Amino acid sequence: MSDGNPISTPAADLGPAAFGEAAAPLTYAPSDRGSRGRRAIEALGRRSASPGNPERLMTDAASLLAEALDLPLACAAELSADESTLRIRLQPSGEGSREAPSKPWETTAAADGSLASYALASAQTVAVSDILAESRFDDRQLARRRVRAALAVPLLLEDRRFGVLLAADTDRRDLGDGDVLLAETIGHVVAATLARWHAERRLEQQRRLSSAVLETLDAVVLTLDAQWRILDANPACRRLTGLGHEELTNRRLWDLFAEADQAEMLRKVLKGGDLDAAPVRSEATLRTNDSNERQIAWSLRKIVPVEGAPSQFIATGIDVTEERAAEERARRAEVAASHARTAAAARAGDAQADSEHVSPFGALPSPINVERRRKPRRSYPYIQRIAPILDGKRPDQNAFQEVQCNDISAGGFSFISDAPPVSDSYVVALGCAPKFTFLTAQVAHVTRVQHEGERRFLVGCNYVGRVVY
Repeated sequence: MSDGNPISTPAADLGPAAFGEAAAPLTYAPSDRGSRGRRAIEALGRRSASPGNPERLMTDAASLLAEALDLPLACAAELSADESTLRIRLQPSGEGSREAPSKPWETTAAADGSLASYALASAQTVAVSDILAESRFDDRQLARRRVRAALAVPLLLEDRRFGVLLAADTDRRDLGDGDVLLAETIGHVVAATLARWHAERRLEQQRRLSSAVLETLDAVVLTLDAQWRILDANPACRRLTGLGHEELTNRRLWDLFAEADQAEMLRKVLKGGDLDAAPVRSEATLRTNDSNERQIAWSLRKIVPVEGAPSQFIATGIDVTEERAAEERARRAEVAASHARTAAAARAGDAQADSEHVSPFGALPSPINVERRRKPRRSYPYIQRIAPILDGKRPDQNAFQEVQCNDISAGGFSFISDAPPVSDSYVVALGCAPKFTFLTAQVAHVTRVQHEGERRFLVGCNYVGRVVY
């Protein structure tokens, strides 16, 4: 693009091609503008290498833009975090200016709000020769500060918006295509620098968050390379193993295992597993630096790599030593209880009780206490469940009914019934749910008795075997 004025200055004095055309209304020579443009961009390049201070960068960039365009006023409009408002401050350009900066003000970021908001919403550099004659926006704040001509360049990079740089004059002034190109070049440098600073800040915040999480986790967390060598270990791992960072680095994960077969098993699992699809889970004994052993439940998965970066993996380990010890104690207790029940059933199978026929009504005042067994018996006034064996078939569990037991011994038991037994053999469920012991029992005697003021039947049974449900 050109405003019609030829360029007579050699290209070497003009810098970037963006500065290669002179705008006729400007009072300085094209070579002066090109030189100032180069100096502005070089200064911004140096500024971008310093620690990030977005507000200072935008202020300096606005001043450099105004100086490069030979305009007396500079303005930086910074976009708020929620992108709803622009904070603007007008200041004189140049270090030697005697005018003081104005007090900052805020304006809406909507397109119809101000010159800055219009440029930001349209995503275009806007050159204005007379603000008072503008119909695209209504910038009363600049007009109140006697600004007439201005150039606004939005700071944009892809989908990110940062603000606007403005250079202005209190006199009416035409700004050409060369001025626009110079402003856009400076704006691009500033936007790229701001985007990099914001990205670095987010990365640093994420790094600090990750570091804080890893510092407070009780779980072991290891970062591994593609050969399963340890790259980094969190404090929990160092505390558990008693090893420092240097001692852990470059060891393979399974080098920490106490048992060789567990290490070999994990190597095979990792070799054949697809860690892209799902994490690999394993449990292994970890040997600490003081020769203790801890049981660790591991979960290993691949870290989604940045394009071109080497593959890495993360291993998370939970110390389950106490849980496994508690489970082992519970298992041993269950085995011991099972052995005790089996031994009791075996002893019961060896015991035989004397047979007895049904006695006439009222033959004994209280025959419940009559001794009938060779083995010692004891009172057993508890509710238990029995089911009759019919046609030699094992009864279903829903056939069991509750009965009031009378006494029990190693050879059998007796119970109270409202009616005579319907079968000569039963299955009795002794114990409490869900730990029942199911025994088969043969009816040995049925006796009419007085029980709690009512005539009932006392049924005595001998154990004959076990049933498994």
